[in-house]
Amino acid sequence: MKKMDGAGIAHWNNLAIGYVTQNDKGPLFIASPARTKLDDIATSTYRATPDDLARFGFAIAHEVHGEAQQSGEISEAENSLTSEIAAALKNAERPLIISGTGCGSEAVIQAAANIALALNATGRTARLSYIVPECNSIGLMLLGGGSIEEAISSVETHADTVVILERDIYDLAEKSSVDEFLSKIKNVIALDCLPSKTASKAGLLLPSATFAEGDGTLVNNEGRAQRFYRVLPPTGEVRDSWRWIVRYAEGRREYGCSALEYD
Repeated sequence: MKKMDGAGIAHWNNLAIGYVTQNDKGPLFIASPARTKLDDIATSTYRATPDDLARFGFAIAHEVHGEAQQSGEISEAENSLTSEIAAALKNAERPLIISGTGCGSEAVIQAAANIALALNATGRTARLSYIVPECNSIGLMLLGGGSIEEAISSVETHADTVVILERDIYDLAEKSSVDEFLSKIKNVIALDCLPSKTASKAGLLLPSATFAEGDGTLVNNEGRAQRFYRVLPPTGEVRDSWRWIVRYAEGRREYGCSALEYD
């Protein structure tokens, strides 16, 4: 950014920054279970299982700051790499650690946080970014959302109608448990723009708009409310999912009819 300031280029002007920096990139280290599209520009990569990735992350944190928690022993080659990564992080003006839920490992998430905390303990302000699998994952949790198992249990106990919003729940649980759940529900309503196993089981399927056809608000991975606007008009009976839900709710209030009776 010092180079940008010297050239009088605003930090938001990504195109101009690209012209000035060209191939000048900072050190990038990737630790993941499989190859990524960024491997070609990475300084170094580390492949391991989620448990080993977490152990590796804790070792980096310990290398950054000796009082940071360490989890298990590491090999000589791993020790050399953790030293290289720790040195690069401590020398960086704006160190950034990126992690997320992709490995399905709480330990990996904690290891990333420990690296950031270790850097802060040395006086180096670190930024930490967590990536979530879908739009509104953070927003759902802020609303008190739980697991698919909790949702299934709640619906089976308290409702005879379920509305499934733009999601194939077969991706979230075992097929047998989803089959059993859907067979017990009297009314299954699905809103989606794509065909899916869940949509095929719905008694009422409502066509929802894609992100390019809809307007609305979501909560991104930073916990920020983010507006989006349509660039294409929806055709036929296609509507934003939230507009279908509003229409259904208004019908319930005005006519008192069931989900499957209401247009």
